[in-house]
Formats: sequence, structure tokens, C-alpha cells
Amino acid sequence: MRTVIFGLVFAIQLAAQGQQMTTLGAMNGRAWTGLSAVPKGLYVVGFFEGSRSITATIWLACQMAPLFPPGEHQPVIADFCKSLSDLTTAGELPKGAAYDDVVKGVDVFFSQPENLRFRVLDAIGIFIMRANGKSQAEIDRAMAQIRTALEDKPVAKQ
Repeated sequence: MRTVIFGLVFAIQLAAQGQQMTTLGAMNGRAWTGLSAVPKGLYVVGFFEGSRSITATIWLACQMAPLFPPGEHQPVIADFCKSLSDLTTAGELPKGAAYDDVVKGVDVFFSQPENLRFRVLDAIGIFIMRANGKSQAEIDRAMAQIRTALEDKPVAKQ
């Protein structure tokens, strides 16, 4: 019941904001900065739980691949599973980090007005890169790629 109430509060807070609250269909920094601590924490927990669920699904599918009947699809599936090996850890909570650390990192990211159009999931990705010791050059490249994608897609008014 608590989860339902928190979810409703979260939805009401988003609906009450009159600005562009999504980018490419996902919640952005404008929405994030309007939230209180509880919905932010719930979002971060949901992000990492969803990431774990996707990782488990990918792992299971790749483990089952050899059980499929032989055919031309076997090498394609094997290549697909190999290509995903790096991605399955991309959404993990960095070692030694707590959910609250992620919330604080995302708050800092969105304290810069030029980052408000970034999706929250992009901000979490940048936090993960920083926490995992990626170089500033790698982070800058990732942010430039995201900005380019945002320039190509206008933000729909809510």
C-alpha cells in the first residue's frame, strides 16, 4: 500500500509541473528537480531493480541458447550474447555506492541548467561512469553523444 501511495505522489508531482518534463519519452532533469527525496529514491531503486531484471533475463536467454534446435540462428545468438557481456554490468550500482549516493550525484548533475534536458537515466549513467573511474574525456564524449541525440529530437510539451 505504501508503494501505491508513493507512486501516486510521484505521478501527481509530475503532473503538477507545467514544464517539459520528459525527453525522448523519459523523465528529465526538469521533472527530477521538482521531486522530493522519497520519489527520487524510489526512482533510483526502480532503475537498478529494472536493470537487474533485464540482466537476469539476458543471462537466462543466453544460457538457454544452446538448447535451441541447431540452425543458422545459432551463431547469431552466440554473437549477440557475447556483444551484451559488457552491457549486463553497465546498469549495476557501483561498488561501495548506496542509492542515496546516486540521488545526490543526479542532484549535482541537474544543478547545472544545461543538463536539465538530459533524461534521468542518462544522468544515472553518467554517475555510474564517474563512480567506476571513467576518465573525464570518456564522460565528455558520452555527454556530447547524448546532447547530439537531444538536438535531433525536440522535447514534446507536457
